[in-house]
Amino acid sequence: AARRRFPQAADYVASDVYAVGLAAASCDVIVLSEVVEHLEDVVAGLSEAARLLKPGGRLIVTVPYRETILQHLCIHCNQPTPANAHLHSFDETSLGHALLEAGLRPTVSCVMGNKALELMRFPQWTRWWPQWLWRLTDGLCNRLTGKAAFLLMVSERA
Repeated sequence: AARRRFPQAADYVASDVYAVGLAAASCDVIVLSEVVEHLEDVVAGLSEAARLLKPGGRLIVTVPYRETILQHLCIHCNQPTPANAHLHSFDETSLGHALLEAGLRPTVSCVMGNKALELMRFPQWTRWWPQWLWRLTDGLCNRLTGKAAFLLMVSERA
């Protein structure tokens, strides 16, 4: 879908996050959006991304922010299973440490998307708003409630 929408923007690859199969230092930017919380070995996945980045290349990661991971009883194996297959919960400190351990240097961190506003379907009601107004409202609600939904971190290859 990205290639159809932005055919001249970049090359896109979908693969196993632990073994991408590209040459080392072959990427300027890698985006892991809503991926890292699903990884069994977070540092191994981030290390593979670090291997692929050119010196000074950037990794952009988004994850659910301070998520409470719910468990359900699996009907197949009768074992507790994490809802949404989310294995990890992150905040700035835990994701920052994982990035550092993988050989990356975090440079930017921000929280976004307020959980209360999402429950009230705020994003759907305000999709026609200008971006600056939406970000202002979202940021104010996050400051007041402390209930951001997502964490975005940008890091560079060390």
